[in-house]
Amino acid sequence: MSNSWGGYLLLFSLAVILPVGAVFFFRFLGRIFPVPERCYRLAGSSLRELEKKYRKWDFLGGLVGIAIGGAGGYGSWWLCRTVCAWRATSFTGDFVLVPQKGICLAPAVPAAIALGIAGAWVFLRLLLGERFHELACYSHMKLRLNTNRLLAWMFAVCFVLAVMGTALPLDTYMVASQDGLVYNTFLGFGCHRYTYADIAAVQQKTNVKSRFKKDITVTIRFRDGETWMSGNTQELENDEAIRLAAYVGQRAGITIEQKLTGRM
Repeated sequence: MSNSWGGYLLLFSLAVILPVGAVFFFRFLGRIFPVPERCYRLAGSSLRELEKKYRKWDFLGGLVGIAIGGAGGYGSWWLCRTVCAWRATSFTGDFVLVPQKGICLAPAVPAAIALGIAGAWVFLRLLLGERFHELACYSHMKLRLNTNRLLAWMFAVCFVLAVMGTALPLDTYMVASQDGLVYNTFLGFGCHRYTYADIAAVQQKTNVKSRFKKDITVTIRFRDGETWMSGNTQELENDEAIRLAAYVGQRAGITIEQKLTGRM
């Protein structure tokens, strides 16, 4: 019963805090990006005049932005996977791991936002021509902040994050060969090189999610304190994770540690 009351209290707190926080957040944005005075002069004392003319175009621009952003995000994710797979061909080893799925979402999300903003802006600009500034004023006054400046900042930040998110996976890899291990982490620069004598432990972690699904990951700890985890490079299939752990453990001459988590 106490756990149930705790859950209800958390939901009630969120129901109160989130709307209040949103109000203060938009007021804060309104001070940083104030509505231009010309928009008040254009609309007069109310928003109704602009709303009648541009509500449908504002809605259409949102739909176009979502469509272009979704397509751009998927394209960025696909491009990241394709280039990482191409880069894998430059490595030689018995196991070559590069980002394939989750890590390539790093550029996809900011790219989707940046392309959605740019796509909607270009679409509405071409469609409305000289009337675009009236639509912008409608948007400013509806949210009580300068949405053009806000979206410009969002575009710039997301563009930089998308570029960084695309570059970092390209230098993320792990190669296991007869000579040892070579890898670089997502946020790392350069590479780590180890022989099998440098390995202190190999752990095979099994996370049981249901009766029918489990995920197996591999963690390798080195004698200098460094740690490599398979999930930070590539989401391995279970059988491939087992083979990798056995491969490294056999050459390092150590027993593989087994760890079981999740639903038992």
